[in-house]
Amino acid sequence: MALLMTNRGVPLIYYGDEIGLPGAGDPDNRRMMQWSGLSDNQTWLKERVARLLQIRAEHPSLRRGVRSTIRADEDVWV
Repeated sequence: MALLMTNRGVPLIYYGDEIGLPGAGDPDNRRMMQWSGLSDNQTWLKERVARLLQIRAEHPSLRRGVRSTIRADEDVWV
């Protein structure tokens, strides 16, 4: 999520990603949205995604900035 929210372009968050909603291949590719009764981990993730969105909204460079790659290999992208 941090990479999505700090990279240029519009981030795509599929419904349920913000709470770690489980799913697999068809026909279980996505379950019904869980609106209440979130676990501690789901609440933690939802709060972190909300904070990343807030940071993105507060800093125009995260929405319209220029990206420069300093270093990239199979394990690191700076």
